[in-house]
Amino acid sequence: MTDLTNARNAEANQLYGAARGQATPVDISPVLDTIDQTLSPGVTRTASDPKSIRIVSDEGEFFVAEDNQIIVDWVNGGGMIADYVAPIVVPEMVSARQFKLQLLAAGLLDQVDGWVKTQDRSVQIAYEYSGSFVKSSPMMQEGFQAMGFTPQQIDDFFTGAAKL
Repeated sequence: MTDLTNARNAEANQLYGAARGQATPVDISPVLDTIDQTLSPGVTRTASDPKSIRIVSDEGEFFVAEDNQIIVDWVNGGGMIADYVAPIVVPEMVSARQFKLQLLAAGLLDQVDGWVKTQDRSVQIAYEYSGSFVKSSPMMQEGFQAMGFTPQQIDDFFTGAAKL
């Protein structure tokens, strides 16, 4: 793997760790390697094999079959290939530790603790002893509504919590 790909993988793991953990396994590292090497320093045709494209980079050279006409046309036309950005998958559930650490990080822990104390005993027990928090549960929906959260803010909260 190239250094650039390793750096991208590390950044993606940091930013999208939860999404990557829930994603169906697909090995795209060879594609990323090809893209990394395609972007610099240049592309030339080989004299020995007119049906391939020689990609030369600081990390070596390799050949791409010319039968993938879409890629060939794009590269030959000077097209830029953007970095892959994994879709953000909003988790439906996070652990109690993740949930409460996210409350703390957002500066909401004391406010939520106060709100929970005003609820009936079943909500208090659930909040204190739950091993996980499910976004769509009635208690969660009621709590987020009481805090004035929009659906997007709820998704952002769970996405952030899943990274902790």
